Amino acid sequence: SEEVRGAIWRQFLGGVQREATTTYRLASPIEHLDRSDPPTWFITGEADDPSTHAERFRHKMKRLNNKTGLSIINDAPHAFLGQQGWFDQAVDRAVQHFEQHLND
Repeated sequence: SEEVRGAIWRQFLGGVQREATTTYRLASPIEHLDRSDPPTWFITGEADDPSTHAERFRHKMKRLNNKTGLSIINDAPHAFLGQQGWFDQAVDRAVQHFEQHLND
């Protein structure tokens, strides 16, 4: 349910978003993006919630001409890092990202 789903955010940020707008804005990475941010890559499981794709974040990064992207691990759930095969795929993708962008 929606009540259970957002409980951790409400506890951490002191209420629901419409009641703590300033706090939520301060806590949101998307509100702090600028041209000086480093390349950012997202890795998520295919069966994970679509919110983990960070579409708004990636779109804003692209508008700022910052490098960003998304890798989706096939068949993987949200907690995929506990499974060696999916973990290996995530590490391989992260290594590709770092090799590509740390040499720029």
